[in-house]
Amino acid sequence: MKKNEKIFAIFTVILVALVTILPILILELSMKDQKLWQRDKILGWKHIPNKTAYQCNEGFCHRFTMNSDGFADDEFSVDKHNEKRIFLFGDSMIEGFYTDTSNSTHRLLEKKLQEINPNIQVYNFGVSDYGTAQYYLTLKKYGPIYKPDIVIFALMIENDIKDVNPALMISDDGRPYIEFTNDKANIIHTNYTEDNPIITLMKKSKFLSYILQSIERFQKWQLELSSTPDNIPLPFYIYQKDHDEFNKSFLINEKIILLAKNLCKNMNSELIIITIAPSHIDETIWAKMLERYPNMKKMEWDLEYPTHRIKDFCEREDLNCLHLLHPFMEYINKTGKVLYSRNHYHWNENGNRLAAEEIYKYLTTNDFI
Repeated sequence: MKKNEKIFAIFTVILVALVTILPILILELSMKDQKLWQRDKILGWKHIPNKTAYQCNEGFCHRFTMNSDGFADDEFSVDKHNEKRIFLFGDSMIEGFYTDTSNSTHRLLEKKLQEINPNIQVYNFGVSDYGTAQYYLTLKKYGPIYKPDIVIFALMIENDIKDVNPALMISDDGRPYIEFTNDKANIIHTNYTEDNPIITLMKKSKFLSYILQSIERFQKWQLELSSTPDNIPLPFYIYQKDHDEFNKSFLINEKIILLAKNLCKNMNSELIIITIAPSHIDETIWAKMLERYPNMKKMEWDLEYPTHRIKDFCEREDLNCLHLLHPFMEYINKTGKVLYSRNHYHWNENGNRLAAEEIYKYLTTNDFI
């Protein structure tokens, strides 16, 4: 090879390397750190304690700092004096990563309650993808430490009912389950499949970690579709009254809630169950779902069935319960305002504010405050 050809070949290799590697390097340096999670032997996963990271969506990046227990809130205090403490449990709706921290439900609720009593504190125990079993196990772990006066389980109907039943889970994500044998509760801790060394190395990169997360979400969505004969996402079948596995899930949830009720009784605290209205109560979003999954048009769906079933359970067991379905529907019909993001179907600022107002109204009207 002539000297000029060697120089040209070297130049070509360098150019190709720059074209392929430089954009990735620029993205890596410019991306916000979104690594918020670590595995947990008891709860399955949790936020990284004291971690500061960013969640970016719809053109905005919100900065969050976890406390030393790994929750998206200020530091919790062990010492309790005259304050009244409210523990708020939930999944990503309550966690609040899809809005600015000041506009999350727990912040707005605390602000309104402190207008009545400045010593009221709302502790945010919301964690993405948690279900009822994880709410109970988290309460069992942290309740004796921080001594709540009121405990709120905010159940996201489409997810939380399903997530207690291994038969309805499409993959082993390390989630703990509670099995009941002769009414005795047994906690089952499943194991994560360890990442291979290449995946572990990739997760150290902000850019590649983001790509992996996107792939995992897509794969989960594909599995949900393929797990049903009609290519309809599995969570929607909660709106079918005759689905055997979802009926089992309701019963498991009821037993876990009763465990939580007894635990709260032992801690001299009150348990309140809230059912969160799904985004599909917005007719625009529901129409979008019907277009996206055409087979849904061939079936009948009762979006109020889960709420009615949980309401009957609450009345039967004398539980304190607040159902957000009708207040949210009435708000949408009356004002025409949007309560959910059209992209990720979580509460927007209006949705968080309305949720906080309804919880505030329930607490004050029923003399909890």
